[in-house]
Amino acid sequence: MQQKIYRNTFKGCRSLKHLSIPFSVLSIDDCACQDCTSLTAVSMGSNLKVIGTSAFCGDYSLSSVSRLNGDNVMDGSGSPYTFDIVGNYAFAGTGLVSANLALRSSAI
Repeated sequence: MQQKIYRNTFKGCRSLKHLSIPFSVLSIDDCACQDCTSLTAVSMGSNLKVIGTSAFCGDYSLSSVSRLNGDNVMDGSGSPYTFDIVGNYAFAGTGLVSANLALRSSAI
């Protein structure tokens, strides 16, 4: 069974500040963490391959996305984090200023 964070799981959770996504999670569904306005940092396991549409949309405090091993994913340095799919508006309305992503087969 595929491990994932389901649609709307944390949607609107205004007290969530940090989210650590374990290596067992392969996908984040659409709108899973949308409008979590206090979310500042997300750490992702290297097995994560799908980030759904609007997954982090509206998380305007989000300024850091990193791998669980500590490599920063979104600061533009180091090797890119490779995904199969990154949905439309996945990081729209966040505080991220750069991204270092690569896609295997689909477009951002």
